[in-house]
Amino acid sequence: MKRSTQIHFAVIVVAVVSVCCSTRGGPEMLPLDSPHEKSREATNDPAPIQFPSRRGFVNDFAGILTPQATNRLEDQLQTFKTESGVQLDVAIVETTGGLNGFDYSLSLARSWGIGSDTRDRAGILLLVSMDDRTWNIQISRTLEKYVSNAEIADIGDSMGFLLRVGRYDEGITKCVNDLVRIVSLRRAHR
Repeated sequence: MKRSTQIHFAVIVVAVVSVCCSTRGGPEMLPLDSPHEKSREATNDPAPIQFPSRRGFVNDFAGILTPQATNRLEDQLQTFKTESGVQLDVAIVETTGGLNGFDYSLSLARSWGIGSDTRDRAGILLLVSMDDRTWNIQISRTLEKYVSNAEIADIGDSMGFLLRVGRYDEGITKCVNDLVRIVSLRRAHR
């Protein structure tokens, strides 16, 4: 009796691990632009995510920002990229379609090539998902030495509070200003 219970438990554990790995994508996941769709279907991997097309530095697909805030941020981020060599994009979506914010933002940053045209591949993506009530800030490896995880959490939490009370322009602008300030100051002193 004891032995059969152990066998059933082992089968359940293997099934759970298998489901988790296949839904998360894992290291075996094909690139988003992979021509190997047939091999994806044969392995039952999830279909690639279809991301919206990048419009500029500010990509408000949920329509929460005023045109004035969008234009101010667009100008600020263009200047920031020109002066610092760092590309900072904002993506505001209605939902991540069931993916967690980290996976969605990392895939989106890669899909859009954020930072890929800068001299040291320096890029930041601020993702806000309105229906999921989540945010995520992706920072390229070349910038990790300038901004700590604790600072990212503080910046995001300050923005999150403003978003929760409906102050969208102010929240996104504050987050962008904080990121620009920290990166600019620390890169200037390298």
